[in-house]
Amino acid sequence: MIIDLNRLLQLEKITITNDSCISLDSNLQSSLGTETWNQINRLYSTLEKNKDTISGTLNKFINKNKKNSHSEFTFIDTFSGCGGLSLGLMSSGFNPVLVNEIEPKFLETYYFNHDLHIDNYHCGDIKDIAQKTNFERNIDLVVGGVHLAKGSPWQIDKDY
Repeated sequence: MIIDLNRLLQLEKITITNDSCISLDSNLQSSLGTETWNQINRLYSTLEKNKDTISGTLNKFINKNKKNSHSEFTFIDTFSGCGGLSLGLMSSGFNPVLVNEIEPKFLETYYFNHDLHIDNYHCGDIKDIAQKTNFERNIDLVVGGVHLAKGSPWQIDKDY
C-alpha cells in the first residue's frame, strides 16, 4: 500500500508532508511497527491535507469512515482475503468490526473495495488480535475463510 500510494501521489504531483499530524490510530503502531506506521501516517496526512484536490482513486483511500461499532449485527472476519465472505454477510445485514488477514496485499485489496475505516483492520497473525483487542460491545459472529491449499486433506478435488 505504501508503494502504491507513493506512486499515485507522484503521478498527481503531490508532495508528501513531513508534519507531525496524526491521521492513524496510534494503537496500530504496535501491529504495524513504528517505521511502517510513520510512513503510512505521513501518506494519510498528505491525503487529508489535499483531499479537495486529489483524484477519486486517491480519495478512496481516505473516505473510509464506517467503524460499525453501533451496528445491529456485527462480525469479525478472520482469514479475510479480499473480502468475499464479508461482502455476503454485509448484504445480509451484518457489519464487520474487525477484519484480519496476514497477507498485506489481500488486506489492501479488501480495504480498497470496502467502505471501512482503517482502524477496523489488522494485518498479522490471528493469535495477536486475541490478546490485544477489546471490543465496545459483544460480537454476534466470528467467521473465517480459511484457504485450503492444494493437497490439503479437506480439499474437494473437482474441476471447476
